[in-house]
Amino acid sequence: MSSASARAIVMEVERTLGFEPTDREFDKLGYEIASSKPSTGRLRFLEVKGRITGAATITVANVVPADPAKWCALMGVEAWGKEAK
Repeated sequence: MSSASARAIVMEVERTLGFEPTDREFDKLGYEIASSKPSTGRLRFLEVKGRITGAATITVANVVPADPAKWCALMGVEAWGKEAK
């Protein structure tokens, strides 16, 4: 399965869970998908691994920075997923 296919599958699952995912693969931010839940303002950053053709599994990790406040400032978001003003 290609990385693009793995991201597409994860994004579809995110949508079924009520999230609005955005593919950020080519932005080189340390994660592949930014996924927000409008009803709660929750924002999460997902790393997706699906690089072996024919593989039956996809690995997904929720990226949590060592210094969340600094990382959120760099990404332009506030804690709890609200966009920084």
